[in-house]
Order: sequence, then C-alpha cells, then structure tokens
Amino acid sequence: EPADLQSRFEKRIVRCEKWNASKVQEKEKVDIDAFRAWFEVMKKAADEVRSLASMEVNNTQAGDGIGVLFEKMPSAGGPRVLPKVNVAGVKDPSGPRARDYINGNRGQISFGGGSGKAVKTPSAVISVSLGGEGGDVGLQAWQKYMSEHLLESGRPKEGSVYGCCTPLFAESTTGRFIPRAILAGYDGGKLDTISQAGIFAPTSIFAGSRPGDNSWSAGQNDSSFIEEIHEAIRRQMEQADYVEGLLFNHGAGEDICMGGVAAAIYRKTAEDYSKQMRHSVTCVPDLTGEGDRLACTMLSSPLIEYLDLVTFYDRTSLQKMASSKVNGLGLASPDYAACTGLAARLLSGITGPLRFGRAINAVEGSRLATWSSDATNLCPYPRIHFMVPSLGGVMAQGMEDFAVPGQAGAEPGFEAAGAALRRGSLSSCLSRGDDGKIIAMGMFCRGVEQASAIAKVAEIKTDRKFQFVDWSPTGFAIYSYKDPKSQGPEVAVLENNTSVAKIFESFKSGSEEQQLNSDEGGELAEALENVAAICKDFEEVGAETSYGDDEEDYGDEF
Repeated sequence: EPADLQSRFEKRIVRCEKWNASKVQEKEKVDIDAFRAWFEVMKKAADEVRSLASMEVNNTQAGDGIGVLFEKMPSAGGPRVLPKVNVAGVKDPSGPRARDYINGNRGQISFGGGSGKAVKTPSAVISVSLGGEGGDVGLQAWQKYMSEHLLESGRPKEGSVYGCCTPLFAESTTGRFIPRAILAGYDGGKLDTISQAGIFAPTSIFAGSRPGDNSWSAGQNDSSFIEEIHEAIRRQMEQADYVEGLLFNHGAGEDICMGGVAAAIYRKTAEDYSKQMRHSVTCVPDLTGEGDRLACTMLSSPLIEYLDLVTFYDRTSLQKMASSKVNGLGLASPDYAACTGLAARLLSGITGPLRFGRAINAVEGSRLATWSSDATNLCPYPRIHFMVPSLGGVMAQGMEDFAVPGQAGAEPGFEAAGAALRRGSLSSCLSRGDDGKIIAMGMFCRGVEQASAIAKVAEIKTDRKFQFVDWSPTGFAIYSYKDPKSQGPEVAVLENNTSVAKIFESFKSGSEEQQLNSDEGGELAEALENVAAICKDFEEVGAETSYGDDEEDYGDEF
C-alpha cells in the first residue's frame, strides 16, 4: 500500500542519514535530496502503470513512447535535453511532411498549422570498443546498425537514411555516414580484419603493444597508448554538436582490460567528460566458469567509481540463448559469432530509442526519456549502478508459452516482453524465484504496442517469481516505439537487481588466493575492499525494512 511504502522509504532515509553521519568524504555520502526526488518519480511511474494497465487496449495510443515516463531529476544536473519538434498541428501523421522527418531529412519543417522549426541534430553517443571481445561485438553491432538504417558501405541503399542515424553516425562532406566509434586492443591481426570490413575510419582503430608481463601496472603506465585512445575520443567529441554519452563495450578479463588500460581510459573520461553519461556493457566470467577473476577484481574499482551505468553479461548465458529453441536462435552448437551477435543485439536494443523512437514517434507528439536519463532513473544510489540485461523476441516462433489468454497475449509484443523478463537473461547471476530483488528496470521495446508493455509490467508486479525491494515502488522505464521495418517485436531489458552481488562475490572468491602470491602496490587489496563494500551495499539495499520502534544503528554496515 502507498502509505506503507512511504513509511518504509522514510525508514530507509533514516539509514541514509546515519550512514552520512559516519562518513567524512562527501563522495561517500548519499545525496538524500536526489534520493527523495527519485522516489517521487518512481511513485508517479508506478501509479501510471496501474492506471494505464486498467485501460482498454484500444484506448491506449499504439506506438507512443510515453509508457511510464521518467522525468530527469531536478537535482541530477545532467546534460541538457534537446527540444521536442513542434507537432501540435499534425492532422495526418502519414502525410509527406511527416514522412520527411521520419526519413531523416533536415532543415525547416512544419506539420499542419504548426510553425516551422529547424530540426537540431540529435545528441550523439560515442562508442568505444576495447580488446578482443569489444572488437568482435562492436563489429557485429555496427553491421547491425547499418543494416537497420539501410546503409551499405556508409551510403543509403534507397536514397535516404531510414530512421535517425546521426546519434551514432557522422555524415561526411561526401555524403558518407561514418561510425562515431573507436576500437582499440593488442591483437593487431583482429583489428586488421575489422579494418578490412570497410565500416570504420582508419583513424578510429588503434593497436597497442602488449606489455611483456601484461601486468596491471604495466598497462596503466603505457601513457602513450592511453593518450592516443583518449585523443581519439576527444576528436569524436568535437565533431558532434553535443554528445549525450559514451558507450563502452569489452570483456573484463582479457586484452587491454587485463593490463589496466581500460581503467585508465575510464578515469580520464570521467575527469574530462563528467557531464556525459558513461555506460559500459561488459562481458564477465559466469559464476562457476573459468576466467581471470583477478583482472575482473582489479577492474571493479574503475567500474564502481568512474561509470554511471554498467551492464554485465556472460558468454555462458549467450550460449544458452543461442541454443534455446524458445526465445533463442535454436542452434545445436552455437559458435562464437552467434554469441557475439546476441551481445550486438543488446547494444542495438538499448540504442534503438535514440535512432528510431524520436523520429518515428515525433509525428505523434510522444515523449521518450533521453538515453542519458537511464542512470538517473535506474540507480537510486550512485554506487548501485550495475544492470542485468535480457533479450526477448529473439525468434519470431516458439513463444506461445508467454501468451496470456484474455489479455494482450495475442499481440506478439506482449510475448516478446514476457520472454525477456521470464527467461531472456544474459547473465547467470539472475534466476527468477531466487533471493534477488528488483530495484528498477528499463525496457527498450522495438515494434511493441505500448499497451502490451504496460500489460506485461502490470502482470509481473503480481507474480511471486519477481521479487522487489520493499522500500521502492520499483518503477519501469518503458521506451516503446513502433518500427514498420522491424521483422518482429524485440525487447531489451536493463534490470537493477540485487543478484548482481553474486558476480562481485565470484570476483572476490577467485582473487583472494592470488593475493597471497602477488599484490601490485597494494592495489589488489584495495580492490578487494571495494568489492566487499559493494557486496555489502547490495545486501543492505535488498534487506527488508524493519517495522520496530527501535532503529538499529547501521553505521558502516549501510
């Protein structure tokens, strides 16, 4: 009930105040004002789910990007948001002027009786792919982007670009669209193969020399290679009118991430581009499989300190989805390319609203939350910014299990959303029905009716397999948009779930033994302390709120 929820939240605030009183450094304290603002938005979002879910499907605007609208926190002070196109005078969304905007044409446009207004270039996102994993996934992601925008060798196949590709592509003076991307690693042969694909500018690919011992300190001391990558990021930033964020992707325990180069890049970008949202999609070892957990532990501190959002996936979960006949590729023996292709689909999904939602929905006057607002709305505490990803609708057939008779189950988008939430996890840490609790969730729905996404959210809110923290309404940011050219509905989900603590626990258990043999300047000991602290943070966030009269002094246990 709302009254009980408010009471539980106030008890959480008391814990935050005690935590702040025990800390000296401001960066370790909880921003209580921002936390309260976050809670109010979550309540509003939860109320909207209840109200919209009770409406008849035919009365809910199809394809509208509103869903559950997450406004930006007033206290967050993030980057500016580009103005919406004035569409008050639209009478015929399928008319020629509307189609001009959908097709990406620039310049003066007006809809119906509305006043003409220049369309500003949408804010850009710079992609940075690091190491072997980053390069392989990055290449497949960019091939998918180009296919979705009807681009071939950087040029439109049908005379005009489909959707709005400028957030990810820069248009050259010759009319060619060039990825806003940087790729770097130690494997020169792999980078040569990527270069031969003819997608990326030669000045955006960097091959470094692997240190002899490939140690953490050796990589961080390779200042020339680090500066070369950072300078490339700076050039990409200068080429865009405005950069909304940086999207990193890489493996946590391999290549330049093992040697400390990625950590140095994260530190420098956080120092120079603090106003831009920084999101990393990172491949980590599964909870039981082999992997360099020492390197993952060392990278944990930069992931905690320098990024706004981190999404963890693992290769075991990718292989499971690739081999599944339900919400999967149905491959008997999925190869490496099939798995990286699924990771590329995740990147495509979370960038979809940037590239299609704004253009396709502009003629409807709808509103989509900005990409940079994800971190604000998904993370109540700055340190708890680690997401579990999921995919739904990977296959068009074999998804009848997710239909719910009498509801929107006949609509494929409802089934795709159910597939993502029930069995589409790309991380082995998440298993429905375990002790993990949901804090917040973002759903990126392509080709999905808004009513279907709302109906699925309302359904899982009452499903006991989905557990939620008891001090928050657990809002859902729904980015829904219709795309006529999509082959079928597809849903990508980013879920802030306390189960992520299992990943950090696996890092810690795999690194403590190695600490006895080697610790470079005490850095591993410090990293293990940070990992232990984040595990404790997740434990506290997921704890049941006490209803007793006497408050326990949580102090350093927060």
